[in-house]
Amino acid sequence: MYQQSAEQQLRSRLEEAEMKLEMSMEVNRHLNGEVEELVRQVDKLHEQNTAYEKHVHELATLLSKQKRKDASGTEQGHEDEVDKLANPETFEQSEPETSGRGESSDFLNDQRWAELRKIGQTAEWLVEPREVKLGRVLGEGTFGTTYRGSWRGGDVAVKCVRVGERSEAESFLREVATLAALRHPNIMPFYGACLKPPQHCWLLCEYLPGGTLAQWLHGTSNGWPPRRTLEERLAMALGVAKGMQALEMAAPPILHRDLKPSNVFIDAAGHPRVADMGLARRLTPDSINSLTGETGTYLYMAPEMIRHELYNSKADVFSWGVMLAELINQKPPYEGSYYTPVQIALAVGEDQLRPTLPPGIPEGLSALAKACYDPEPENRPCFELVVQQLRAVLAGLAQQQAQQAQQATVMGRMFGRARSITTAAAAALPLSQTTR
Repeated sequence: MYQQSAEQQLRSRLEEAEMKLEMSMEVNRHLNGEVEELVRQVDKLHEQNTAYEKHVHELATLLSKQKRKDASGTEQGHEDEVDKLANPETFEQSEPETSGRGESSDFLNDQRWAELRKIGQTAEWLVEPREVKLGRVLGEGTFGTTYRGSWRGGDVAVKCVRVGERSEAESFLREVATLAALRHPNIMPFYGACLKPPQHCWLLCEYLPGGTLAQWLHGTSNGWPPRRTLEERLAMALGVAKGMQALEMAAPPILHRDLKPSNVFIDAAGHPRVADMGLARRLTPDSINSLTGETGTYLYMAPEMIRHELYNSKADVFSWGVMLAELINQKPPYEGSYYTPVQIALAVGEDQLRPTLPPGIPEGLSALAKACYDPEPENRPCFELVVQQLRAVLAGLAQQQAQQAQQATVMGRMFGRARSITTAAAAALPLSQTTR
């Protein structure tokens, strides 16, 4: 009895020790995760601070240039003002001089808001907040919250943007100006905007029930990734390329500068729509020298942007190429590299890292992807050529599938005939034996 009691006590202590060990290990894993997250946040803050300092210097240079232009005393008519407001560069190129506490009220009361409202009234896209009924939250981002809403009896997606700072106002007005100027089957459909800062800076677009391309490809965090055929994934890549071609062929061309799967939405028909134009810029001769480096998301950013060099629409082609590799692999870019986003950016900027592709994919597809993230921007194809080449790849895959289906049909018929002959022979054998 005493020995059994001692064994039970020992077993109980061992189980208790194991539980404590498991709890300690779980706490340790949790603390390690928090430390890694804090390190990532510190790295991100350092990157943002560096980019902000450079951006301030560039804005000061642009302001000085604008003052010299204003000194010439030239006046522009209403038509020129409309063109300026349609240009997402307007805020940086002619922002008023501000300092100290007055900066916030200055940019919120800037005359451009009134001028843009006038343009919205003329184009009939200006929306009053009382016309919109907000529903459930669809998503939250750095600059605001997107709701499912109702407007004039129809479902809409309402992006409510915070404009507490000048940069947030710039981003909002750029997105409104860009989407209002574009109409394309693969661009987010624009309905209207509320322009009453700071509380009612709303962007109204068509409600797209398919979620983002990232969700379509990888699924949600709570479930298994959906199964998508290569043809389905390439069809999505083609739709995005068509939308980007529309930006590229605009006059002047429009740079998206943050192309990635989470900024592409799927409509009710299953077609991709390029969205989130808050960082978009028009590529004019004056603006090409003032584009800010390190704009967008590191995992998809072109090396010339990382290096703060001059860039153009070929930077968007690079981002699309990284997205294409992600669609082919069905995995986020550079997964398994164990690098932080900053380390990935440094390696990409030094031309030491590019997305990998699996073996066995069509040669034309592999060549297209590698051409899109070529180190030299001039060697990358334009989106018009990207669309042509990807269509050719999809046509080749369709032809290959048709041939395989035809071969399977022929083999099935041959097998069916052979089975019929065997069955007939087996049925005839007893009859011949009976005749004998």
